[in-house]
Amino acid sequence: KDVPDDREPRVVLVGVPLHRLSRNHQLPCLALLVLISSILAAALQERVLYVPGFRYTGWLAFLTSFTYMALAMVERVVERDLLRRGSFAEYVKLSFLTMGGMYFTNFSLHYLSYSLRVVFKSSKLVPVMLLGVVY
Repeated sequence: KDVPDDREPRVVLVGVPLHRLSRNHQLPCLALLVLISSILAAALQERVLYVPGFRYTGWLAFLTSFTYMALAMVERVVERDLLRRGSFAEYVKLSFLTMGGMYFTNFSLHYLSYSLRVVFKSSKLVPVMLLGVVY
């Protein structure tokens, strides 16, 4: 949705209108929610991956990707934002790359500890930041 320049953008998270908060409170609120969500997701995933005999890392990556897709679709329907912004081929490429990244990350736990995996996942921000500076 395009917002005219004379208005502040509307920020709605899971139906909660965060744009009603002052600008000084929006960032800490969103940062805290991202941190809580990330910690909970990582804790749940770690518990699932360490269940004795669990060998379905591929299915876990697929189900995680499918859940992301389903929740994004629900949000777009609720927000009445059904206009696609990229080509279908771009969405397919992005989804396969995202799911592949999750799959290989989960599969790496056969060889690495979970804490080492977190360190490697965190370090992938460095090349992204460097690419952002160069590009």
